[in-house]
This record gives sequence, structure tokens and C-alpha cells, in this order.
Amino acid sequence: MRIRKDSRENGWNCAQCDLNFRTRRELDKHRKSIHLCRQGKSQIIKEYNCIYCGLHWLTTKSGKSLHEKSCTQNPLRMDGSSKGKKHSEEFKRRQSENMKAAYANGTRTNDGFKQRRNGNRSYPEKWWEQIIKNEIKDQDVEYEKGFGKYWLDFAWSKKQLCIEIDGQQHKRWNRLESDKQKDLYLESRGWKVLRIDWQQCCIDPNQYILIAKEFIDNGIIIPFEKRYKSKKEIHEEYIFQKYGVKKLSKEHSFLSTKEVLRRKTIINNYDKKWGWVTKCSNELNISHTQLKRFIKIYMK
Repeated sequence: MRIRKDSRENGWNCAQCDLNFRTRRELDKHRKSIHLCRQGKSQIIKEYNCIYCGLHWLTTKSGKSLHEKSCTQNPLRMDGSSKGKKHSEEFKRRQSENMKAAYANGTRTNDGFKQRRNGNRSYPEKWWEQIIKNEIKDQDVEYEKGFGKYWLDFAWSKKQLCIEIDGQQHKRWNRLESDKQKDLYLESRGWKVLRIDWQQCCIDPNQYILIAKEFIDNGIIIPFEKRYKSKKEIHEEYIFQKYGVKKLSKEHSFLSTKEVLRRKTIINNYDKKWGWVTKCSNELNISHTQLKRFIKIYMK
């Protein structure tokens, strides 16, 4: 006969009501449901009456329940929601005075974009700040100027000219769309915007400095001419000349020219009939997917 692990001959007795149970599991269920006790611990049950509504309840926790704090008849009840609540006139007046005093003293409590970035500017902006100080005559420039809902990197308000430094994040599709809307908003109000690509600026900084000088002095935007190529563009050109594609996949990037020619000759020898992909992939010792990718990259 198989004996359960939690059973014993005399059974299990409850310490509070002296009932007998066959197994320990049945005793634990009884203690949880009737005596509100956790497993393995005999807790003292306390009775409480709400002093506001007179509600009676049993609990094993020490102290008053949360019911009294959130009771509907409690005049000082705690309500977590802010729905329907409004600030008092005294609070609004104090907040307004504090804000006015902060703006008057120069210690602004709400500093907008600078507060979000903790006042730290990016390296491209710091670099162009030094260029403007040393190379450009008109020093009537404002850094991080607020204009409507936008912030301008470098702004000349009297001339209505603005320079924006675009890093790598400005090439994402959502930033491109927001930059277009920003340019349209500024142009509709008579501003001119010069956008400087930081990646191209690192390759050819002298040309961008001349473009910025002409823009600030005469308000003319000279188009940027690509005189130098980045390492990525040089690598893409090499791959295109060698394999006829701009970018190689990971599984084909290690293939030599001999291997590419060998695979091309084997694939061209097959008649494009039903089942040729399986036979060709078995001969080349590659999967169907790898064969299709190879044909897509090297043979089209």
C-alpha cells in the first residue's frame, strides 16, 4: 500500500479549533480559508471596527486597515485619483510668484530643452561654437534659441538666419520628417536654414566653414560638393566593382572570385526544369536558401 508523504497515522490537528485532518495539505487549506493563516505560521486574528462607517472585519495584520484611510465617510480620506481636482487660488498665486522671481534672478526653474539634456551640448555643437567665435565676423548669435515649439542650434535673429548641425540620428525616417516640418515652419516665417551634415563636415571641414561664412554674411546657401569619400563609400565602390553589388550578405562576404565563378558555371550548366534547385544545391553542398540568395546577388 502506498502511503502519502504528508499523511500520518493520527492525522493532523488544528491548533485553534482542534479539528482533525488526514493530510497536512488539507490542514493548510483549512487554516488559510478559516483562520486566515499562512502556511507554517499560526497568526493571531484581530477584529476591527471602522470608526466612521462601523464596518466590521477580521484581519491578521497589525495596525489599522487601509479601509479607514479611504473610507467614504472619512472627511480626511486618502484618494489616489486626481480626477476632478483643481489647484487652489493660493497655490496658483505662490507658484506664479516663484516662477517670476526665478526668471528675474536668472535661475530659471523650467529651462526647457537644456533642462532635458542637463545643459550638456553635443561635441559637434561645441566644435561649431568655437568655429563661429573664431571664423565668423557677426557674433550676434544665440545658442539653443527657442522659436515656437522648436529649438535652433545657432540663430541670428536680426538676419533671420539659422544653422542646424545634423548628426547620425537625423538620417532616421522619423527625424527626416520632423526636420522637414521644422524647415517649413521657419521658412513660412521668413527664416533661412542651413543644415550641416556632421559626417561630411568631418571629411571636408574647410568647405563647410566657407559655406557657413557665405551664409551668415550674404544669406546665400552654396551647395556642398563631395570632394572626398568616406571609408564606407570607398568600400561599397570596391565591392560593386568586384562583385557587381553594393553590399554583400554575411554568408557571401567570404567568397573568393574563384568560388563565385565555380558556382556560376555549375548553376549555368543546369536546365531550369523542375527539381534543378535540389540537385544544384546538393552538388554545391549548400541549402536552397543560400543558393537562391547567391543567384539574387551575383547572377542578376
